[in-house]
Order: sequence, then C-alpha cells, then structure tokens
Amino acid sequence: MLIKKALGLLAAPSTTPTLELAASAVALAAVIAKHQKVLDKIKPVLRERARAELGATGTGLTGPGRVNWTTHSGSTSVTFPSPRWTVKKDIDWESVKADLGADFDLYFKTRYSVVREIEEAVKQHCAEDGGLPAVTEVLTRDAPTPRVGFRPNPPRDGR
Repeated sequence: MLIKKALGLLAAPSTTPTLELAASAVALAAVIAKHQKVLDKIKPVLRERARAELGATGTGLTGPGRVNWTTHSGSTSVTFPSPRWTVKKDIDWESVKADLGADFDLYFKTRYSVVREIEEAVKQHCAEDGGLPAVTEVLTRDAPTPRVGFRPNPPRDGR
C-alpha cells in the first residue's frame, strides 16, 4: 500500500505537493527501519550457521568461504572474505618511516587529503602571496549530493 501510494505520487512529481511526497517518504522509511532492525538480529544467527556449515573455512583463516540457502522467497548467502591486513590506530608513522627507510613504500601507501581548515588557509595565503599555484593547481571543488534524511515520528501506540 505504501509503495503503491509513493509510486502514484511519483507518477506526476511536478504536481505532487512536497509535504505529501515527504510524508510518503517518512512512512516508507519507518517501515524499512522496522524491517532492518529484524534483519540485523537475523544476520548474526545466519553467520554462525554458515560458519558451522563451512567449518574452519568459515572463520576466514584458510580463505574465503560462502554458504547459500535457496528458499521459496529467494536466496540468502553468507560470504566470508579472506583475512586482510589493516593498520593499527595511533601509530607513530615518522618512527615507522625511519625504521623502514626506503622499504616503507613496499608496505604502505600514503594518502593525501586536504586539511580541515583548507578554506581559511587558501583565503589567507592566497591573499598574502597573490595565489599559490602549487596549491590551487592540485585542488578542485566539488558539490556533494545533498543528503536526504527521514525521521519517522515514534509510534503513538507504544510499539
């Protein structure tokens, strides 16, 4: 019913009142959130059952594993990826670079991103220096897609 109503509203989006469209979206979001909570409780149970079926492979220690169950409603799969190396938090990278020397790049990648205060730094230094080509030539400004959030009202009957 909710989906049918939403699709009806989208059939002529330019004439659909915004509040009506927003109300439909919130109603859908509330149902999805309820269902997601139940799915989130089912997932760990399925992971454990898949691990039991796969044995040691299910732990990911000996490589990836996958279990698939086909039902009248569709299929469900649990995939155990191979283990991967990750970097610990709070590492003194200067010390690691010093220890490894030229071999550092064999094990680690350096990622570059702009500093949080980039707006102020560019405004201040470009005004003082008449522009910093070394900085401005490597930057581009994009406009991220606006986020849309839904916050359903709590149920009135206590459920």
